[in-house]
Amino acid sequence: RRPPEQDFMTREYRRLRSLSLDAFHSKHAKVGPSYIQCTARYNGDDGFAINGHYHIISYAPGTRQIRVIGKLGEEPDLVVGDEVELVSYSGERVPNAKITAIEAGSDLWQSERNFLNQANFAGRVKNTR
Repeated sequence: RRPPEQDFMTREYRRLRSLSLDAFHSKHAKVGPSYIQCTARYNGDDGFAINGHYHIISYAPGTRQIRVIGKLGEEPDLVVGDEVELVSYSGERVPNAKITAIEAGSDLWQSERNFLNQANFAGRVKNTR
């Protein structure tokens, strides 16, 4: 931090500086990010901002199968061999899983549509079968 007298830029309001920043920002990465032994200081916003879209797991009929609804009404961008991070609707981490097979599923059930329309996230149910 520097005193206003040593500021490198003349400002109309000497003490007014933008604090709208993230020290480390990752948006919709396919893999990663990994931040190891990093320090972030003097941020007006987030030290770390990691965000993206998650697919929705709507149904788990057994311990080895899940039903996936593609994010934003799109086909899931998952392939056999991918390791997937699983998070419950309440935000709790579930152990990661590895995709061993993919099969086409049926259209959304009405109960799934109802849940998606009432859920607290930005979804595009109208685009999802």
